[in-house]
Amino acid sequence: MRRPTWIAFDLNGTLLDLAGMFDRADLGELAVGALDDAVLQAMADTIAGEHRPFADYLRAAVQRALRVAGEDEDLLDGAMRRAATLPAFADAAAALEMLADAGYAIAVVTNSPTGGARRAVDAAGLGAHVAAVVGADEVGAYKPDPRVYANAAARLDASPERICLVAAHAWDVQGAMRAGWLGGWVALRERHLLSTAPEPTLRAATLGEMAEALAGL
Repeated sequence: MRRPTWIAFDLNGTLLDLAGMFDRADLGELAVGALDDAVLQAMADTIAGEHRPFADYLRAAVQRALRVAGEDEDLLDGAMRRAATLPAFADAAAALEMLADAGYAIAVVTNSPTGGARRAVDAAGLGAHVAAVVGADEVGAYKPDPRVYANAAARLDASPERICLVAAHAWDVQGAMRAGWLGGWVALRERHLLSTAPEPTLRAATLGEMAEALAGL
């Protein structure tokens, strides 16, 4: 495997823990499932030529999830406030530091808007090592649309083969690889790849293990 110049991380569900949307541990999976639903709707709209802010999709998904679970919808506003300042996974900061020490430039490429994503990165204590944040709002489409990865490569001033996307979502890794990037899949929640998914360039169980693998290149 060639050594890339940039390591670009997905944000929500990869660096940041969606369970932090609620102050109740038993609602953690509800939040993660809501993100999946929001992403699915965003993908569908992108294919159909529609676009709206990602927060709209997330709010609608969390609202439905609360209704299905029989939970009080008064939790919705608080969940959306917390969604803007999610906590990082426990090993995220150390993983970024390891990669920075290994000489990589680090970016975040996300379906969230650029400004909000930068604030979320900083609020989670990860900003020191993140040189660039690129949101999908810049092109009016959502990952895995090729325009998102093309715009990110242009913003990073790097050819696609010099960028490795690290994500906990196989569909995101697949999109990046189809765009000519390297792809690192972290099995945080999905645990196993679908047999129909392309093999990522690298795979690891945790962010820490992925950082070790990349640092060793």
